[in-house]
Amino acid sequence: MISREDFRKLVKSNRASIYNVTHIADFDGMGSAAMLMHYAGVPKERIFFGNYMRQAIDRIIEELNAAKLHNSLIIFTDMGVNDSTIETLKGLLHWLKDKGNKVAWIDHHPWNDTAVREIGGECAYLVAGENKNYCATELVYKELFENEADTEYGMNLANIAHYADFNIRNEQLDPLLFEITGAITYINYNQGNIARLRDLVSEFAKGNYKNGITKEAYANYLKDSELSIKELEESLEKHSIGNLTLGIGYSKRLGSTQACAIIADELKADIAIFVNTDSRKVSLRSDKAVDCSKLAIALGGGGHPQASGCEVNAESGEDWKELFSARVLEEAAKIYGR
Repeated sequence: MISREDFRKLVKSNRASIYNVTHIADFDGMGSAAMLMHYAGVPKERIFFGNYMRQAIDRIIEELNAAKLHNSLIIFTDMGVNDSTIETLKGLLHWLKDKGNKVAWIDHHPWNDTAVREIGGECAYLVAGENKNYCATELVYKELFENEADTEYGMNLANIAHYADFNIRNEQLDPLLFEITGAITYINYNQGNIARLRDLVSEFAKGNYKNGITKEAYANYLKDSELSIKELEESLEKHSIGNLTLGIGYSKRLGSTQACAIIADELKADIAIFVNTDSRKVSLRSDKAVDCSKLAIALGGGGHPQASGCEVNAESGEDWKELFSARVLEEAAKIYGR
């Protein structure tokens, strides 16, 4: 595996043939892509979006295959790895290498030893494993572009992404972060428009965070979210675990940041848990004194101390919500009820 200095040289020498695969669902994935677009000149057409779920990975494989990549540099950013997809991703990276490509991976989510060994073995450069200090956007900046020209842009974007990804409330940034995350949520759920997401990254790459795309999508998100917020508020559950208050809410088509903020504010919850009833994805947020990643790991997921996630995959039937809430409380009691 090459050094950071050699990786920087590799990026500079391959500016005309860099591709990026980044996380589709949040600002950190978008910010990572914007860093590469701003500093390395990666065109929007060479940005691909996905997540750690098998269906998304299969789509990435199809898109990269259609791109017919040869002798290129593919950089994966903000993409976690699940145990069930390690072999598939290893096969993808091996296939890319056989075409003369080089692969780098920059992520800040927890990786187990198998993922590091199998995925890392196919990478020319790897930054992976849980990082409690820096999100992926910050890591892309630090690994590749820190101390380059135009540091103000990189530091500003990294700062915004840090607050967003680690769920740190900030009176000045919160309105912007709610607008951005709402816009991303709307485009994903209502349009599924990759071209629109690429246009949004292009605006972020220019430092235009309050752009026309964001404003339009967020306005539509607010219109659509009225019923979803009502559904969330009607579903709220408040539970006491030891000295902690745990809040759970169910709804659809809401940004996880906004939904968890509603749960935390309404219930004065130390841990807010939002379950998206469409995707069955679960978002956990907590204040600085509580590590919600422990609960996420117990539920089969992972993440960071104040921002984690998992999926509902064991419960089914008409009463799946009640069953999942019961499992959450059971695991929470083991962790926080001592």
